[in-house]
Amino acid sequence: MMPLIANAVVAAGNSLAASIVAKVTVTAALSLFGARLARGNRAAARHVLLAAGFAVLLVLPIASLISIWSTPRRRLTPPTERSPNFRRPPVSPRLQRFSRRYRNSSA
Repeated sequence: MMPLIANAVVAAGNSLAASIVAKVTVTAALSLFGARLARGNRAAARHVLLAAGFAVLLVLPIASLISIWSTPRRRLTPPTERSPNFRRPPVSPRLQRFSRRYRNSSA
């Protein structure tokens, strides 16, 4: 069951339309569930909850489009020795002593 859910989340994340549909579904469900929990309150309180939920539903696709267009594109490749910001990771002194001993004993 978990791989099925994980595959569905990955598939929804790769498609803009599927991710918007998933977000809208979750938002509508939470809004309706909140209105259901507020059953004993005044109708005005329930209407405010539903109106806020529907306002979020209106803004959600626009916000998704804006967030996609405004994300910076970054290269995901690791730096190589020729790249300008490459620094070798420091080697611990203990490892340096060990490598010297190993080189001296094999010679």
